[in-house]
Amino acid sequence: MPSRVFGPLSLALALSVTTPVVCPAQSAVAAPARVPSRLPAVSSWGYVLQGHDGRPLDVDALAASKAGLLVVEPSVGDRPMSAEEVARLRGAASRPVLAYLSIGEAESYRPYWRAEWTREAGRPTFLGPENPDWKGNFKVRYWQPEWQAIIHARLAELVATGFDGVYLDIIDAYEFWGPGGPKSERKSAADDMIAFVLALGDACEDPSDCAANAPICSTLGLCQNGDAGDDCAVDIECAGDAPRCGPDGCQAGVEGDLCFGPEDCAPMTPICTRAGLECQNGDEGDLCVDASDCGPTAPTCEAGQCL
Repeated sequence: MPSRVFGPLSLALALSVTTPVVCPAQSAVAAPARVPSRLPAVSSWGYVLQGHDGRPLDVDALAASKAGLLVVEPSVGDRPMSAEEVARLRGAASRPVLAYLSIGEAESYRPYWRAEWTREAGRPTFLGPENPDWKGNFKVRYWQPEWQAIIHARLAELVATGFDGVYLDIIDAYEFWGPGGPKSERKSAADDMIAFVLALGDACEDPSDCAANAPICSTLGLCQNGDAGDDCAVDIECAGDAPRCGPDGCQAGVEGDLCFGPEDCAPMTPICTRAGLECQNGDEGDLCVDASDCGPTAPTCEAGQCL
């Protein structure tokens, strides 16, 4: 993993804690209320992302450190750090250990990276240009749900491994995408980043951890209200106008919504067409592979359309 030098806009985030965030000027997103942190007061801390001379992390050396808090790279060489190794870093005194997590760039050496993303034709829409200063690091449109789902899943993995929280990096990515930046394609870039960070801190273990305006504790450990696009594994994590758990999260299951089977679709649009993996009612002009994708008003499939 390349070594990195970090600017002032990185953020330590203790899970289940509303973390004070430095909001860019004229932000439309309200800053969260200050609440006591779960992290104990510390007089010293260590920040280590690689071993000496670029070698992998030395877990034994870090475990022997006297630092009251550690921020570490969550991998050792080419493999993820194990729960046993995290436990050794925490020690008998349960020293807090935070994992490094970049949310403003995708890193090609992370578990979520897919081989096809290295080709222009295979890149998802959230993936931007490669950082010329850091090979294998790519700018991301962090406001897109697909990238946020990746980060939420990554956060869940780190928590399951035993980390007490995460140290967020590249939260100043809004300067790249926002007005006056190199890309300058997202007017709300700063507010989008604030909302993203706050959502990452809104963690839960069960519904009792959640407020009335977001009463559902999702599979990823996040409080939500079950609206369209919210993370889910089963329908019970969804509510209101988006009661079904589909491939893109909570959804209504109406015409055009993504589906993997008819269970993702609402009664009014009960067919999950194999032609486009979308919910539809099989009317004339709807896409089809064969007649099973078509409804009673247009029961024949010809040239890829219901007739």
